[in-house]
Amino acid sequence: MLDDRFPALGTVPRGAITPHQTLEAAVAWSVDLLPPDDRALLSRLWPFEDGFPPAAVDDDLDRLSALVARSVVAADLDVTPTRYRLLEIIRAYCRAHDPQPAASRETHAAWVRELVARWVPELIGEHSPHAMRVLHRDLANVHAGIEHDLTASPEAALRTASLMPWFWFRAGHTATGLRLLDAALTAAPDAPVADRARAFGAGATVRFISGDLVGAGQWLEQAHTILPEPTDRAERIVYVQIHYYDSVVHHGAEDYAAAGRQRQGWAAALGEMGLGRLGLIGATLGGAGSPVYPDDALAAIRRSIRLFRVEDDLGNLLTCLCMGAQALALAGRPDTAAVLLTAVRGYAVRRGIDPTLVGPQLTAAIEAMLRDADWAAAAEAARNLGEQQMIELLG
Repeated sequence: MLDDRFPALGTVPRGAITPHQTLEAAVAWSVDLLPPDDRALLSRLWPFEDGFPPAAVDDDLDRLSALVARSVVAADLDVTPTRYRLLEIIRAYCRAHDPQPAASRETHAAWVRELVARWVPELIGEHSPHAMRVLHRDLANVHAGIEHDLTASPEAALRTASLMPWFWFRAGHTATGLRLLDAALTAAPDAPVADRARAFGAGATVRFISGDLVGAGQWLEQAHTILPEPTDRAERIVYVQIHYYDSVVHHGAEDYAAAGRQRQGWAAALGEMGLGRLGLIGATLGGAGSPVYPDDALAAIRRSIRLFRVEDDLGNLLTCLCMGAQALALAGRPDTAAVLLTAVRGYAVRRGIDPTLVGPQLTAAIEAMLRDADWAAAAEAARNLGEQQMIELLG
C-alpha cells in the first residue's frame, strides 16, 4: 500500500493537474522547506513500521521536535518514551524520493538488530516486564528488519531470529516466529554453526510449547547434528542452550529415557538447571508461559545441584542454590529463602568468588520478592553454612 499511496488517488484526463500530483507537490513543498539536516533525517525514517522511539534517531530530540513542529512527523505524548511516526502521505513521499533507499533500510535493520540484542537478554530477570513492552511496541519494526535481512543479510536475519523465540512464545506470535526462523535457516545455509544450532534449538522449544512434539524433536535433532561438540566460546554457549532446550522438550514429553541418553555429566546438570529455570520463570509470571510446574522445577534444581557437585562446578552450583532460594520464596517460605540467599553470598566470598557474579538477575528478582525479609536474622542463621547445609535448606 505504501508504494501506491499517491497513485491510489486516481487518474484524470491527459494534460490536467491530477489530485495526486497536487498533493505530492504540496508534500514536496513542505519537505523542501526543511533545513538540509532535518530533511536528511526525515528521508531515512520511512522504513519504520508503526512508529519509532527517540532512540531510533540517537535521541536527537531537537531535530525530532523541529519535524513535529513542521507537521511532517507526529508525536504521541501519551506514552513513555514518546512515540514518533511519519504521516503516511509523508512516509510515501520519502520512500519515493529517498536518494539512498537501500541505506535507509539497512540503517533501520541495524537498529532492529541492536534493539533485539539489547532487550532479549532482559526477558529473564527483574526487567522482564519492561523488556516485553519494549519489544512488543516495536514488533512491527523487528519483523520488518528480519524480513529485510532475509534478502540483504541472511546471516544477520538468522542471528536476530534465533534470539526471539522466548519473546514470540510469551507474546503469542509463535506462528510468525517459526515462519521467520524457518525462512532464515533456509536463507543462510552457510551461517556460523552457533547461529544455526541456536535457531534450531530455540525453535524446537517453541514448537514443543505450541504442541508440535514431532517438529520439536526434529529440530532438536538438527541442532545436535550441527553442533555435536563446541569448539569455541560462542559454540559452547549455544551448546549449553541446546541441552537446556533438550531438557525442556524431553522432560515435558516425559521421554526420560531419551533425555538420559542425550545428556550425561556436566551437560545433564545444565539440562536440569534449564528445566528448573523455566519452571521458575513460569511461576514468577503467575503460572503462565511454562510447561513445567514449580514442584517439578524445584526437583530439577535439586538434581542439577547433585550433578554439579559431582562435576565440581562451584559457579553453577551456587547459581542453582540461588534458584532454589527463589523457589522457596515462591513456595511461601520467605525466611528460609532469605537465609539461603545470604548463605550463598557468604559462601561465595569465602571461596574467593565475587558474590555479585553469582546469579545477579536471580538475586535481584529474589530480593524484590523478599522486601520485608528480616535480613539481620537471615545473616545470623546463615553464618558459616557450608554446601551440604545450604542444600538441606531446600528440603
